Amino acid sequence: MRACSVIAACLALRTGAGAAPSDGVAPTHQAGAAIAMAVLEEGAGNWLPVRAGTPGAPGCKINITATNSGLMKIVASNPHVRTRLGWWKDLNRVDVIIGQWAVWKDVWTLDFYCNASRRYRFELDQGNGARQRVVYYPSSSSFTTSVDIKLGDLAKYF
Repeated sequence: MRACSVIAACLALRTGAGAAPSDGVAPTHQAGAAIAMAVLEEGAGNWLPVRAGTPGAPGCKINITATNSGLMKIVASNPHVRTRLGWWKDLNRVDVIIGQWAVWKDVWTLDFYCNASRRYRFELDQGNGARQRVVYYPSSSSFTTSVDIKLGDLAKYF
C-alpha cells in the first residue's frame, strides 16, 4: 500500500477530481458546498478513513505513567496530543502534581482510534512556574501507536 501524498491531496483539492483509492485520497464535495477532503491513514495493516483534522472515532484508552525521583514536586500540565495528519489537541486535563519520590498512573480515553499514530506534549514545572519544560512522547519528531505512555522519571528534566 502507498501512503497518501500531500501533492496528490492538493491536486485533488484544486481540480475537484478524485484520486484512485490506492493513492489514499478520496475527496468528496457537493455543488455549492466547500470541498471536504477525506484522508486515509494507514494503521495495523488496513486503511481507516479519517477526515482531515479529525483523528477518528472516540474510544482509545491510554495508560500514562511517570515517576519523580527528585526532591521537589513536579506539576504536569496542559497535555496535548496530535496525530500524524492532525493538529495539536488540548486534552483539557487538570494539572497533576507528582510529589517527591512519587509515581503517577492514570487512564485517559482519547478521541482517536487506538492504531492512529500519536505524539503527546506535556508542560512540566516544579510548582513555581520558574523552570518550565516541554516534554514530548515518544519524542518531538516521532509518533507512537502504543497505548502505554511511559514518561519515565520526570526529575531528569530539572
